[in-house]
Amino acid sequence: MTHLQPSPLMRLHARRMSAGKIARSLLTALILVQLSVACRRPPVAGEDGSATELARPARVVGVGRVEPEMRMVDLASEVAGEVLAVTAQAGDRLARGAPLVTLSDAIEKAKVEQAAAGVESRRSTVAAVDAALRGAVARAENAGRGLARAEALFVGNSETQAGLDAARAENLIAIEEVRRLEADASSARAERAQGEAGLRVAQAELKRRTIRAPADGRLLSLDVAIGSFIRVGEPVGTFANESQPCARCEVDEAFADAVREGQTAFIRPMGGVDSLAAGSVTFVGPYLRAKSLFADEVGDLEDRRVREVTIMLDSGAAVLLGTRVECVIAVR
Repeated sequence: MTHLQPSPLMRLHARRMSAGKIARSLLTALILVQLSVACRRPPVAGEDGSATELARPARVVGVGRVEPEMRMVDLASEVAGEVLAVTAQAGDRLARGAPLVTLSDAIEKAKVEQAAAGVESRRSTVAAVDAALRGAVARAENAGRGLARAEALFVGNSETQAGLDAARAENLIAIEEVRRLEADASSARAERAQGEAGLRVAQAELKRRTIRAPADGRLLSLDVAIGSFIRVGEPVGTFANESQPCARCEVDEAFADAVREGQTAFIRPMGGVDSLAAGSVTFVGPYLRAKSLFADEVGDLEDRRVREVTIMLDSGAAVLLGTRVECVIAVR
């Protein structure tokens, strides 16, 4: 069998191909080394010699919601019952304690009337005992003066021993009567106080039959109707405490350290570019929350940690409460 020997030209071509592969391999290795060094490159030194971050953003955007500074609260009843009257509607501005919903209260009203009658009876008893006590004190004082005269006459041999003993007995009886009536008066006052406490309890129970405005503010919603039944703690509406509007938002943990109190900010619609209102950062949460404040479902964004931030909006800002917004914070 004949073996063909490679020609000089073929050997030269093979050597050139091998050299090209080696050159490409060296070039690839050099690029990888440069990329590795660039990824690990330390912060660039500033003019004053301090380290500065290369890619620190000028603005940070967080998802937020417009709320009153003093928050929005859910309205609920402390007791269960049927709705008897609805005395307010959504949009009303109300003072603290203004009635919103009244539940059936016939039994509680009867208890208040009964307790009030008992208090009035006890007050009459106290007045009667006080009057009797004043009479007893007057008689005791008179008996004391009679005893003093009897003793003076007895010393001057103008009074007999029997007369002196009778004066002493009368004085003692008068003193004991005063003491008895003082005890009765104390007992009557205690019963009156007990009755007044019972009246306050009955009045408090009656008061619980009415859902009232928790503070000065605005009623945002009220989802009840006359005749409907309310359960204990069941939300029936939303109330906004009277205060300046603000935006409470969340900043992703990657940019949480860049946010500071006093930084300027503005809010814009979700996915929009136009500013709705301007303001400044007034609160920065002290820790990273493990879950989104604005998640609609329990598991939403549970893998992210966020920092709560409050942006106080400038006075005159007219933004609908509850609006979901993007909060743009100028961090440098």
